[in-house]
Amino acid sequence: MNQLSDLPPEIGKLTDLLTLWLNNNPLVTPPIDIATNGISAIREYFASLKEQETEITKNYDVFICHSSKDKDFIIKKILPRLKKRGITYWIDNEQIKYDHILNKIEDGLQNSKHVMVCLSKNLGTSNWCRAEYGAVLHKTIKETTGKKVIPLKLDDCDEKDIPLLLYDIERTSYGDKKSYEKLLDFLSKP
Repeated sequence: MNQLSDLPPEIGKLTDLLTLWLNNNPLVTPPIDIATNGISAIREYFASLKEQETEITKNYDVFICHSSKDKDFIIKKILPRLKKRGITYWIDNEQIKYDHILNKIEDGLQNSKHVMVCLSKNLGTSNWCRAEYGAVLHKTIKETTGKKVIPLKLDDCDEKDIPLLLYDIERTSYGDKKSYEKLLDFLSKP
């Protein structure tokens, strides 16, 4: 079979390899610093990508969308409770090991049952967070995915700072033990 027959019709509009990569095409090229180090470096690079693909095929109970400024709080307060309950989660610092950030985030979103958006005073300044929850909300509206977007207030962020797309969605507060336990119960359901 001719390998070229599997190329997408958009290939005619292709202006660079990054565009092709961002459109979920399997054509991946190694970064220039790896490519210039010879064939063994290139083979090692592709082997590491294959290893990552295997890891990402797991299904997660929840994708954690947060500002990088809240990472310490998430790691110290949120993750231990999720682990204790057996709730599997996708969080960037554990799943993104190399340079394919967009693919990893997309895979994490697609392979998670739900998305927990950590609302805080820091969220408004994070473009990554807006892109992550925006993608999920768009997909949820467009199709019936069954994926629930769960806003979790980490601090006393002002109501006016809550993103418009998340404003009408019922929120849970980390500081409200009863409400937070209900959230953990929900996430731990098979």
